Amino acid sequence: MLKFYKYPFQKQLDLMDCGPACLKMISEYYKINTSISELRELCNTSRLGSNIGDIMYGAEQIGFKALVFKTTIDYLKNNHPFPCIIHWRKNHYVVLYKIKDGKYTIGDPAYGFATLSEKEFIDGWSDNGEKGIALFVEPDLESTYTTEAVNGKSVLQQFADFLRPHAKQIGVLLLVIVIASFISLLIPRTIEYMTDKGVEKKDIGIIWKVLLFQFVLFGSLTFTNYIRSLIQAKLSTKLSIGIISDFLVKLLMLPISFFDSKNHADIYQRIDDHSRIETFLSTKLVSFIFSVSLLIVYILQIFWFDKYIVLSFLLFTVLSFVWFFLFMDRRKRLDYRRFGLAIEERHYLNDLISGMTEIKLNNAQAGRVGSWQELQHKLYDFKLSNLKLSQLQQNGINTVNQLKSIFITFLCSYWVINGTITFGVMLSIGYIVGQLTIPLQEIMNFFHDYQDAKTSFERLNEIQLKTNENDQGKISFPGKLNRGFDIHNLSFKYSGIHNPYVLRGINLFIPKGGITAIVGTSGSGKTTLMKLLLSFYQPQDGSILIDDVNLKAINTDELRSQCGVVMQDGYVYSSSIAQNIAMDDKNVDLDRVYQALRIACLDDFVDSLPQKHNTALGSTGVDLSGGQKQRLFIARAVYKNPQIIFFDEATNSLDSNNERAIMDNLERFFIGKTVLVIAHRLSTVKNAAQIVVLEKGEIVEVGSHAELTRNRGKYYELVKNQLELGQ
Repeated sequence: MLKFYKYPFQKQLDLMDCGPACLKMISEYYKINTSISELRELCNTSRLGSNIGDIMYGAEQIGFKALVFKTTIDYLKNNHPFPCIIHWRKNHYVVLYKIKDGKYTIGDPAYGFATLSEKEFIDGWSDNGEKGIALFVEPDLESTYTTEAVNGKSVLQQFADFLRPHAKQIGVLLLVIVIASFISLLIPRTIEYMTDKGVEKKDIGIIWKVLLFQFVLFGSLTFTNYIRSLIQAKLSTKLSIGIISDFLVKLLMLPISFFDSKNHADIYQRIDDHSRIETFLSTKLVSFIFSVSLLIVYILQIFWFDKYIVLSFLLFTVLSFVWFFLFMDRRKRLDYRRFGLAIEERHYLNDLISGMTEIKLNNAQAGRVGSWQELQHKLYDFKLSNLKLSQLQQNGINTVNQLKSIFITFLCSYWVINGTITFGVMLSIGYIVGQLTIPLQEIMNFFHDYQDAKTSFERLNEIQLKTNENDQGKISFPGKLNRGFDIHNLSFKYSGIHNPYVLRGINLFIPKGGITAIVGTSGSGKTTLMKLLLSFYQPQDGSILIDDVNLKAINTDELRSQCGVVMQDGYVYSSSIAQNIAMDDKNVDLDRVYQALRIACLDDFVDSLPQKHNTALGSTGVDLSGGQKQRLFIARAVYKNPQIIFFDEATNSLDSNNERAIMDNLERFFIGKTVLVIAHRLSTVKNAAQIVVLEKGEIVEVGSHAELTRNRGKYYELVKNQLELGQ
């Protein structure tokens, strides 16, 4: 039976948005106005999602009392109010709205509403069939939470923004639709006229004239449809270019921290969203307008013939809709099962393909195949159930449509015999009834397409509302560094209320024109400190000054233009060696490219290639080794000839001979430049003017190599472990 859910629902916009989306549903249920972006920040959502503690913290911040614990199904049914947030299938969250008569109504932000049996609910909620995790909330009457107004655009405003530049084409398109509708109106009238005036009176001349006129009408309709398709194709192309260009421009304006918090799949999804919006605006919307115009024209024409025909048509149409919706709840439950099985199958296949080496090394093929076969049996049972239900639903609709045709044919035949209508009118009505099937289907599909487009608009609007990395008001970076970097009482942790501080109380001066090395064990905060200096993130406490100017106030694009950076996870683009080094597809200075290659000791390798610096790299070209990639990244940093250089484990994949040669070349290149080097191999930092030792996010020693080894502290222990000093 069809169910109309009165509960609020929020579809998750990202792969890992289920926690904030569930909290959004709860807040709407209690009439608390929040935005999904605000909740994502309050729940500290990262590319790994939000843990239950972060969601509880977010709930408390927007005016709820919150409690989370592991409980039984009986306790859940008898002791707590709904809605509540349920930990689902180990890596997801849903909202439980109601339990009644053994049925559990949930809102799944990845899917929609679903009504489950107790067994289905327990299977999704509990690991062992006994207990599961639930987050219970209720409004805190003493809360003073107020939400900030969000100036996001409505869906209709975004529609208008996308379509406004193409107003002339849209006007022509609407005119073509009007003409096509008028032609469609004339076709059944010609059928009526040919039958009544030509066939019944046996006038072959009228039949030939009407036949010729029908050829003209069908030719005109074909031509207008061609023009409509042509305009739609041009509109589609222009919309696609414009929409994706705007998106990419906005994307490039966002801070690096935004990309660290997003899965790549979420970014790709937004590009797919643009395609969906473009299709909706250029094709689906136009088809909907055309279908509505045809429906109005044909209904009015049938009404002009006889109002009882219209009433009969509408009655049977309503019956087919009712029959269709009678199966919606069962279809929705089956679809929810399909959704879960599809995710399980995708994860299984991903593990199977990605872990093939381990499977074969451990002779685990039989077990994996057996698990896959069990999953396929589940899918087979589901598909069989879905097929039976689909056939029953479709057969019912087909039966109603056949009864509609039979009944309308009977009425028309009866009225023809009684002389109420002519035989030509009967044929005309039959033609119209047959033609109405497609417009009705298009109109039904449109509302589904609209919901998909609306979700896509919400995703895009979220991106558009993000603050740009360099808003107006940021000051320009001076062309030359005068003093250096001055770090005061800096503390930082990554998002997550329970995450520990990675850096604590850092005080450090990095002078201009010298080499500063940062060393320490893994996880001590070295790379994080470098990212803060590059303005990837903002510290929770303290400040970073560049020549007495706060780093927050400086235009980051201008700062980075003066920096050469080698990260641990650098990227090789699918372009030539020269373009990879210059980071420019058009303006490449080959003299500077080869100078950079020589310093990075990569020139001999490049010269050995048939196409030399034009050799393609990346997924479409030559596959580089780990050491070759690092030398490429060093060459990229050298090519910029920057005044500030950051190296993060820039030589850890190189053999000792290559490392020594490159460090000798870089030592000359570093003269007069401000250099920050992070290294595990302490042999590469012995000549640094200043060595900083980090341990558990705190500075424990600062000095030169000679000073620190004499002190026999933490640095000495690191050196001793690597170079066996002091034995």
